[in-house]
Amino acid sequence: MDNPLGLAAHHITGLVVDLDRAIAWYQRILGCTLLELGSHQDGALRYAELKLGDFGIGLIQLQGQARLPVSPGPPIAPSWLHIVFAVRDPDATFQLLKARGAEVFTRTPQPSQPLSAFLARDSEGNELEIVVA
Repeated sequence: MDNPLGLAAHHITGLVVDLDRAIAWYQRILGCTLLELGSHQDGALRYAELKLGDFGIGLIQLQGQARLPVSPGPPIAPSWLHIVFAVRDPDATFQLLKARGAEVFTRTPQPSQPLSAFLARDSEGNELEIVVA
């Protein structure tokens, strides 16, 4: 289909319950670079701007949100719905993220090989999907 407006993905912004924990996860697991860390509205909102290649990831923490423990299972609220990244070799990426300590899994217990897609959860319980490019 045509893209008459020439739209291209630029960044995504997600709400997190522990900004410092989320920044550390995105840097350690995905290799993001932290560009900016700050606050607005007298500290009522803290934010971080990260970069992954040409794609930006914004993280926002609202004042008064309690730090929640992260455990396997359903995502912790608040979370964004779904982030999808494309890679050339999902199998290699699966193994790399697993080695870095990420919770990685497939939708089915016996996925087809080679992998064409898999899922991971970030430090806040948000779901990321990795698909073949």
